[in-house]
Amino acid sequence: WIIASLELRQRLRSRALLVLAIVWFCVIGLVTGFAWVTLTALYGAYGGQADGYPLFSLIVYFVLLFGTLVAPAISAGSIGAERSQATLATTQATLVGTWSILLGKAFAAWITGIAFLVVAAPFVAFSLLVSRAGAVQLLLALLALALQIGVFTAIGVGLSALVRSTVFAIVL
Repeated sequence: WIIASLELRQRLRSRALLVLAIVWFCVIGLVTGFAWVTLTALYGAYGGQADGYPLFSLIVYFVLLFGTLVAPAISAGSIGAERSQATLATTQATLVGTWSILLGKAFAAWITGIAFLVVAAPFVAFSLLVSRAGAVQLLLALLALALQIGVFTAIGVGLSALVRSTVFAIVL
């Protein structure tokens, strides 16, 4: 928990994460709005009742895409950045073990990914309200997304530990 809290404090001091969250909010808002307008127009063109279920699926898959692409990129630089800033050796010289460092950084990256899931939650909830999906589907979708983000952030931290180049770890 010590490593995770230090990593989270360091991430919160950086304004890049806040800017990325705002950009994520705007992008998912635009995608939700565009998809809703398009679906409403398509159903209206054929004289049918608008059904928001495709919107719910689209937004969940869009957040899943985020988890697949951005969450590992957020986590893949954690150990490599410390290695390049020459602070990893100081951390390794303490009584904190290697697994504690890896798990702490992975947990901090997962919490960061969950924060982005919270940013996307209003749009997922909106898509649920206009669809025929139930609250259980929303809960299962958010749980699956949280687990998926956790897996991909763990992979990112693992790649960060294995690959010396921060940029290459993020791309990989």
